[in-house]
Amino acid sequence: MAGVKSAFDAVNCNSLYTLLSNNGVLLEMINLIQDRMTYIKATVHTRHEQSEPVRFNAGVQQGVPPSGP
Repeated sequence: MAGVKSAFDAVNCNSLYTLLSNNGVLLEMINLIQDRMTYIKATVHTRHEQSEPVRFNAGVQQGVPPSGP
């Protein structure tokens, strides 16, 4: 079950931004990552319908560069 649990881990965004800054990542890049992680919306698609957009306030999108390998 550890694999399933880690698939839904949340990221402390402020800690991430501090870590990036402390490791020399340019503020412009941090701002891009912050924008990408702040305005996350998703919809659910079924065969005949699509839901209204739902906004997410935590976590990292999967399959995008900040999610890692």
